[in-house]
Amino acid sequence: MKSSFLPIIVLFVLLSEIVNAQGIQDHKTIKGNWFARFGTTINSHSYFDGDNKLYKELAVDYGVGNFISVGAYIGHQQRDYMFIFSNVESGVKHLDYSQTFIPIGLRGSFVLTPFVYDYLGIKLDDNKWNVYLTYFWGITMNKVKDDFNRSVSSSGEIIDYTHYLTDEDLSYKAGILTGVSYYPLRNFGLFVEGGIGPIGNINFGITTRY
Repeated sequence: MKSSFLPIIVLFVLLSEIVNAQGIQDHKTIKGNWFARFGTTINSHSYFDGDNKLYKELAVDYGVGNFISVGAYIGHQQRDYMFIFSNVESGVKHLDYSQTFIPIGLRGSFVLTPFVYDYLGIKLDDNKWNVYLTYFWGITMNKVKDDFNRSVSSSGEIIDYTHYLTDEDLSYKAGILTGVSYYPLRNFGLFVEGGIGPIGNINFGITTRY
């Protein structure tokens, strides 16, 4: 599990060295600032799909360097499922159950706005725009809830679990997201990001800084 941190540590160190070498420290710094964001995802790519309820995620970050922040995140999503089994006596039966996913973990972000400004020639106001790269590492806890008696059906028949699909109770997740935040107000804005997230790969929501 420690090896999951190594690529991002190396990446952040290299980016920091590039910043120091190229002299782009004149841009707006995030050091000492707090950031909080609340969002959801369009595409829930992880785990078995069902009747997916709205995914919700809260993240808090703190600027530890001019262009580097670290923080934590926690999310929540419930997915409802149904499976069927059949026999000669009762025919086809439908049974319901659900899975509740809670991703939680650590994250680190690097501000790319100076690179976009200086090397791509896109003149972004870094008081309003923030282009960033985020790496996360964590776990996803999963709780399964059955809306039926697991041992027997109401008529005393043994349930066939062939089509009863569930995910692991605990799984490890790591990924990278690239995002853009826009602040129409001084400390309040919107964000959108894409990549490999804890649950989805296209995320959006609101963000604050102070």
